[in-house]
Amino acid sequence: MTLPPLRERSGDIALLVDHLMTAINREASNQPGYIDKILSVKAKNIILNHAWPGNIRELHGTLLRASIWAESDTITEFDIQEAMISRPASGNKSDLPEIGSGLDFQGLLDDIKRKYITKALAQVAGNKKKATALLGLPNYQTLSNWMDKLGIEE
Repeated sequence: MTLPPLRERSGDIALLVDHLMTAINREASNQPGYIDKILSVKAKNIILNHAWPGNIRELHGTLLRASIWAESDTITEFDIQEAMISRPASGNKSDLPEIGSGLDFQGLLDDIKRKYITKALAQVAGNKKKATALLGLPNYQTLSNWMDKLGIEE
């Protein structure tokens, strides 16, 4: 049986949140100084309106982090926002070109190399030795060869 991701089960999130908070409070009840936590209305609204890219483990992790980090018995919207894992806007799988749609794989790799080499060189004021280290390349000559191949000027 395959469970759909949370983003496809928005109607279940409120029930899941209540269940997970009960479980988190029960599991932590034997910890010294722990007090049961509840979610503020604003915190719950943030959770309910979030487009959950992951599954229930992501929701559980968020609630657990928020309950640990919350300084009072109420988890605030700030606590929830801090506990959510932020993902970069770019880098989504959908940002990549589809295979078979005229994909120029070597060109894509060259663009990535060009971008990072240029960025590394700018970061170290053109020092190739330092750029080689930043990029994790095996040696200075590899960087020089790539720069020549990609037409990157010193």
